[in-house]
Amino acid sequence: MFWILFNIFIFSLLVIDLKFLHKKSHTIPIKEALVGAACWISLAMAFNILVFFWKGQEAAMKFLAGYVIEQSLSVDNLFVFLVKIQGFFYELEFF
Repeated sequence: MFWILFNIFIFSLLVIDLKFLHKKSHTIPIKEALVGAACWISLAMAFNILVFFWKGQEAAMKFLAGYVIEQSLSVDNLFVFLVKIQGFFYELEFF
């Protein structure tokens, strides 16, 4: 039952974020992006506190380590994407 409620909660957050908060297509300023990122990170840390009280310190540390690793891999993927796109633009300049 917990996992069903958890998945409904996550799905609801995604619907709220995509359907209501970002309804209009626009260029997102840095301040808005930072606030949005801070909200999602705060939500993850609140879940980490829940894991701490529900499953203990070891499970909470594993969740935190996994979260930090996933965030670093996400930034790494952005770096690789930017390098590839930049390579395409350099190829176009030579023609």
